[in-house]
Amino acid sequence: MQLFRSQETDKLKQEKAREAIALALWKRWDKALEVNSFILSRFPDDVDAHNRLGKALIELGRYGEARDAFKRGLELYPFNTIAQKNLDRLALLEQTPTPRPNSKKVVAPNLFIEESGKAGVVSLINLAPKEVLAKMAAGDPVNLQVEKNSLKVANSSGEYLGQLAPKIDLFVKTPRQPGARWG
Repeated sequence: MQLFRSQETDKLKQEKAREAIALALWKRWDKALEVNSFILSRFPDDVDAHNRLGKALIELGRYGEARDAFKRGLELYPFNTIAQKNLDRLALLEQTPTPRPNSKKVVAPNLFIEESGKAGVVSLINLAPKEVLAKMAAGDPVNLQVEKNSLKVANSSGEYLGQLAPKIDLFVKTPRQPGARWG
């Protein structure tokens, strides 16, 4: 009987975790907060739920509560790099006078999947201060702006984030051959 309860409990935890992740991907932070809080009411030592709760709280601008969630996750697992990185990020966010851009625009998760020959990762140069970069998270939309001989990157509020390296810059501005598609 105990084994059956344990399996059902594990199944519930996994289902709720998948639900919380899906809600986060669709930027439904209030609901993600509710689901992760539910998980923690049943499984208070779930490190991943503490991390997800902290992320939802950051997105809702509730930095003090987010800090508490990440600290608890770090107490439970001292090698929790997700919690540590987010605590560092929170320290920068709390120093910034302007809030992080709250984009309601949802980026489909499949856009993060790299397809060989069609996608790539580029690094920015001449970066903005850490306090500005701390406002950004994976999936946040950015704007590309052509200025003189460079391609600059800005967040949805228009704050400068950095610029593309000249090599990438040149590739982006170079006209493609007929029939070629932008990846």
